[in-house]
Amino acid sequence: MILPEDAPVGKDVREYLQLDDTILEIDLTPNRADAFSMRGLAREIGVLFNQVPDLQASEACFEGGALGDLPACDLQLSVQAQKACPIYYARLIEGVDASVKSPLWLAERLRRAGVRSHDLLVDVTNYVMLSLGTPMHAFDGDAVEGGLEVRFARKGERLTLLNAQQAVLDESVLIIADEKKPLAIAGVMGGAQSACSATTRRVILESAWFDPVCVAGKARRFGLSSDAAQRFERGVDGTLQRQALDMATRLIVQIAGGQAQEAVSVVAQGHEALAREPIMLYPAQITRLIGRSYPPESVERILRALGCVVQAEGEGWQVTPPSWRFDLTIAEDLIEEVVRVEGYEAIEAVMPTFSYREGLAEKSMQKRWAERLLALGFQEAITYSFIDAGTHAVFFPDKEALTLTNPISAQLSTMRVSLLPSLVQTVMHNRHRQQLDVRLFEIGRVFIAQGEKAQDCVQENRLAGALAGLAAPEQWGVAIRKLDFYDVKAVVERLLAGVENVDYRPSAQAYLHPGQSADIYCDGRYLGVVGALHPSVQQALGIKGAPIWLFELSLEAGVEIKRHAYQSVSKFPSVRRDLALVVDEAIQAQEVQRVIVSELGEWLDEVFWFDLYQGENLPAGKKSLAVAILLQGQDKTLQDEEVERMISALVETLKEKFGAKLRN
Repeated sequence: MILPEDAPVGKDVREYLQLDDTILEIDLTPNRADAFSMRGLAREIGVLFNQVPDLQASEACFEGGALGDLPACDLQLSVQAQKACPIYYARLIEGVDASVKSPLWLAERLRRAGVRSHDLLVDVTNYVMLSLGTPMHAFDGDAVEGGLEVRFARKGERLTLLNAQQAVLDESVLIIADEKKPLAIAGVMGGAQSACSATTRRVILESAWFDPVCVAGKARRFGLSSDAAQRFERGVDGTLQRQALDMATRLIVQIAGGQAQEAVSVVAQGHEALAREPIMLYPAQITRLIGRSYPPESVERILRALGCVVQAEGEGWQVTPPSWRFDLTIAEDLIEEVVRVEGYEAIEAVMPTFSYREGLAEKSMQKRWAERLLALGFQEAITYSFIDAGTHAVFFPDKEALTLTNPISAQLSTMRVSLLPSLVQTVMHNRHRQQLDVRLFEIGRVFIAQGEKAQDCVQENRLAGALAGLAAPEQWGVAIRKLDFYDVKAVVERLLAGVENVDYRPSAQAYLHPGQSADIYCDGRYLGVVGALHPSVQQALGIKGAPIWLFELSLEAGVEIKRHAYQSVSKFPSVRRDLALVVDEAIQAQEVQRVIVSELGEWLDEVFWFDLYQGENLPAGKKSLAVAILLQGQDKTLQDEEVERMISALVETLKEKFGAKLRN
């Protein structure tokens, strides 16, 4: 390590470099943008230890006081997007020697804060940002043609960034520009052409407040990551921009020389993003949510220590959050802060009390179905709303999907059009960990593309399930049996118990086994699918082992569950008649059953199929369906003559509609 020339020879290097130090690593929750700075941490520590921090101490880190009288600045400034940038300060410093290295104390403080020393101008802006929480940027004044403009980019404009990446801009991107070209993406990253270097002699300092909505997502869109974007996206204190500009100016002039000019600025008054709306807080809210009450004086003390303006109003308080706490917007946020500062350990563990009363609203179909699946041994899964493009292509080769411009990862780049691909991936995940018997369900949204724009997609709620493995756990009393189509169809029928006019038709879904799947309809409306995952899809996904059985139902198909209707049990005997009907192979048993129910009406007690035969003694293309019909009267015993008349009329109707004949 090469030390400065004025380093005292013979002095303990640990003492000289102040290495006998304690470094605290602090993890922040995403909502606490105010704690990204030493000033913010000082406030937080002051609250926790019931002390008032000296926030001016962060500026007393170098020699020199106020800037004094400065010459007027001839820098032209225009802010065209004042709603997105209501506060903008700029200052020109001439005669700066940017080749000067950062002092050891400055580089060391940055290093201990986890920031690598770069050059003096970058180090100063980083130091101010870490001290006050206000990001800054420095432009090479000689690279700026004319004045500065804050505006939205024009479609097709390009900017080469500091990381050498070229960004193609559009009207949604807020930029800093001069009269001829873009200079920086506001709140994210500067451009390479206007970057300062060792030869820089004229420096333009920027200190601004950008609306988090305008900055949010821009860094990810261009594949960038910057400390400035991290802060602006979450919200920066809108009262420190001038203070940050002056602090950085004094540091640069002290270390690198130069003559600073007076700042130019545009400050829009009464901007809605900076004006904090008051929040009403009542002691009863705290008791209801937390389960215990807090003394009013403790609540007021904590909120004032956090920087809030607290005014008593009626039975509660009107609380106005400070300019640096963008996460405080509703009463629950304030309650959370009171509980956090007072200590979570102060909340006693007590059993809640419940009151039961009649007349509660009926459960939604979504909740009914979820409870039925839980009772059938399913477990609820929650997966991402995105899948990878390859999986989508395997399941839906002919269906368009929405592709994300800035996905979290390559595996999460496509909005799902069905819940099934994610559930199949979850089954795979379990199989790889020796969990072979799996029953999962998920309730969530799918996104059906309706055009090129993402906002044009249709969002639909669905319920889906995936089953794999054995029909029942291994045991000595029952033979081992794998799941089959009728197991998963039984689950669907249990879900749809109470829904009338449900029928199953052979499915044409490409991702399902053509001989072991069905489309589900209710009153002629498409409701969903049930069946086995197609072997070719399993192979394409690299899934080995037993078949995976799937079902998916729309929660927005207008399905109504029929209310339970109770009637007295008939005291008269029932009569059973079995019919073996020879029909064409293409005719579905459900079509025949619908006619039977319609023809026999109130006399029909139960109908079920008990045999299917295809083979010898039947003509080609024919099959035999055996059905059991139970007839019963509510007010009399049915006589044989009446039963025979009903059955004869039924057989004649089936002959007319389906060409059915009784099998000898």
